[in-house]
Amino acid sequence: MRIERRRVALPLKYHAERMNRTRREVFACPQMLDLAEALHIPDHLDDGIYKCRITYNADIQCIEFEPYNIRPVRSLQLIIDDTLDYHYKWHDRSRLHAHVAATDADDVLIVQNGYLTDTSYANIAFLEADRWLTPAAPLLAGTRRQFLLDAGVLQPAPLRPEDLPRFQYVRLLNAMLPWPLSPLIEVAHIRF
Repeated sequence: MRIERRRVALPLKYHAERMNRTRREVFACPQMLDLAEALHIPDHLDDGIYKCRITYNADIQCIEFEPYNIRPVRSLQLIIDDTLDYHYKWHDRSRLHAHVAATDADDVLIVQNGYLTDTSYANIAFLEADRWLTPAAPLLAGTRRQFLLDAGVLQPAPLRPEDLPRFQYVRLLNAMLPWPLSPLIEVAHIRF
C-alpha cells in the first residue's frame, strides 16, 4: 500500500478487505483484523512515498516500510502462462520475476487461457474511445483496480490479445500508482 505525507493514499478499506478475505479463504480465519488499528506509520518517515508491506497468515507477522520510486515501463512482452496462480498476493513472486527476466522488454503482459490479465506488478486498463476497460479476470484483483471500478473509472471486460488493435493506450495500475501517475504505454509497444 502507498503511504504519502504520513497518510495512506488509497482508502485503507480496500487493503483490509483483501487481507481479511485472504485470511478467511487461505487460513480459515473468520474473525476480521482491524488494519487501521494495526498500522502505525513510523515517526522517522519523511514526506516521501513509501511502500508498506504487510506479511500475514492468520495474524499479522510483519509490517515494513520502504521508499518507493515509480518504475519506468515503456514496453511490454506478451507471454502465455496458463498455470500461474496469483489471485492472492503471495510473498513469493519468483515466477513473475522469472518471466520478466526472460525478456528484454520492461515488463510482461500475461495471457492466461487466451485472455489478457496483468503485468508482473500491475493491473491493466485499455483506452477504447472514451472508456477504460480492464480485464474481467485479472491474475490479482488489485486494490487500486477495485477502487477505480467502484468509482466508475474502469469497466471490466473479457479482453484477448487479438483485441489489442482496438486500443491506443494501456495504463498500468496498482496501489502504489495513483491514476494520474500510472504509466501510460502505447499499445504499439506491446511485443507479441
